[in-house]
Amino acid sequence: MARSRKIKQWTGVLAEPIDDDIGTLAPQHYPVGSPEAEKWIRRRARHWNRLRIAMLPELGWQVGMKVDKFDLSTPDGLMVFLTDLVFRLALKLEIPAFMVPRSKWHPQIVYWALLKGDERRARGERNPDLTSCLEFVQRSDAKLRRNKLAAIRRPKTLRNEVFKMRRKLKVQAEADRRRGVTLWDH
Repeated sequence: MARSRKIKQWTGVLAEPIDDDIGTLAPQHYPVGSPEAEKWIRRRARHWNRLRIAMLPELGWQVGMKVDKFDLSTPDGLMVFLTDLVFRLALKLEIPAFMVPRSKWHPQIVYWALLKGDERRARGERNPDLTSCLEFVQRSDAKLRRNKLAAIRRPKTLRNEVFKMRRKLKVQAEADRRRGVTLWDH
């Protein structure tokens, strides 16, 4: 499923390509593969990289970072800045491994409903998960007491999330059991 992406409009120095024709011109014609040509290519690459590195703070500003809080004069401060910048860019590009899964229900509410359903199941109540989900939904939105259709649909979506979480916890517990990991190792 393709998502519609809103393309970021860059401003300032990031809106134009690096304009440094002077730094890219060779002082003379070097034979291809000669040591002088290789040396000039390496020097040109270092020059381009210096220009790109000089633009990183501006890139940080434009992706919403507070660049002033980083000490860019030390290697440690620069590394923290670059790490934060990479994470922000990964989120902007919506790389799945960096994204938090989106759900209609907050994971904590799903977990509480799961625990409440387990308590009701232990007492032997009928339909424990749906009942606990209905309770959470009614607590969160009082208008649902009047709207019967939504009052049934919303607890069912929460119950589906509870089922997914229960399945996920079961798989994780089984994997931990096979590896010999205890709860305190997490």
